[in-house]
Amino acid sequence: MSVKKIIKRIGLVLGFFGMLILAGAWKTYGPFVRAANSVKQLDQHFYYMEFKGNTYLEEYLTHGGAASNQELAVYIENLLRGNNMKKLFKNEVPLNTGCATISAKTADGKKVFGRNYDWSKDQFKCGLIIKNTPKHGHGYKSISTCQLDFLGFGDNYKPDSFGNKYLATSGLFVTLDGMNEKGLCVSDLLAGDQEVTNQNTEKSDLTTTLALRGILDFCADVPEAIKFLENYDMHSVIGYAHHFAISDPAGRSVVVEYLDNKMIVTEAAAVTNHYLAEGKVLDDVENSTIRLQALNNLLEEKEYFSEADIRDALNSIHASSYGGKSKTWWSAVFNQHDLRVRYYLAENYDEEDSLTFKL
Repeated sequence: MSVKKIIKRIGLVLGFFGMLILAGAWKTYGPFVRAANSVKQLDQHFYYMEFKGNTYLEEYLTHGGAASNQELAVYIENLLRGNNMKKLFKNEVPLNTGCATISAKTADGKKVFGRNYDWSKDQFKCGLIIKNTPKHGHGYKSISTCQLDFLGFGDNYKPDSFGNKYLATSGLFVTLDGMNEKGLCVSDLLAGDQEVTNQNTEKSDLTTTLALRGILDFCADVPEAIKFLENYDMHSVIGYAHHFAISDPAGRSVVVEYLDNKMIVTEAAAVTNHYLAEGKVLDDVENSTIRLQALNNLLEEKEYFSEADIRDALNSIHASSYGGKSKTWWSAVFNQHDLRVRYYLAENYDEEDSLTFKL
């Protein structure tokens, strides 16, 4: 065989393997590129993104998961091939918050779930709504919301260029609330103090936001969500205690809390920013108590709630109505049977200005 033919065959072989390598790389990173290209601005502070692909979360959790934001950052940077990414996750965030959730049923037997997300007026820059469609049986479809300010991309960061949009795909792993295709809703709220949860057994590890992503991806109802959390060691983030409101279309609504590193489940249709579990009494919870009592009063007065009723309930306790430094940046009303969520942004509760997404 001539040298020329040998070189040609070697070239063909190298080209073939090169194509295989490129195809493998695109299979992993292509969904994040497509997601970055899908990012669009909704208003001054909010953006929308669609992700279709595999985040390899199931494998990651099987191999140990993350016990801190720093460990989660390594996973995200490797997943996005982001060796030159800026530092992920802020070490400290301000505590000007007043989140709330409410769960109720409609007159025709459907379940509706509402959520206020309150944060500091001067610290909120970017919110991201994500429609996630896992591929090849790697989880349920979902709509979720995150605050990109928690990621360390700089005070002036906005997902306005392709590079910044690619960074925004990290929002998949900093989930703060959402609903999946089974109608299961979950929301993260601060629990009122700085008792950090750091469970330490032989189980794999979860951070707060990673827990929400896992629940949306892999759980169909409240019992499955509780079992999911029981199977992992929980590690709270940003230096504060958290609790989770979880609700399913079958009618069950619970709040999951962690006291002295022990997981406690309380049946509850509403929650704000203080513990519901017995044995934990806080001093500075007046505002949280007022808001929770307002929601519980509504639940006692009314047997059925329309989506508009849930919106009005959230509006009645929006953050700015109490003064202070926080604002309700989004109120979300989830219809858990029709798989629809309507967002009211920055305390604007006019229907014509709301944004609706459907799974």
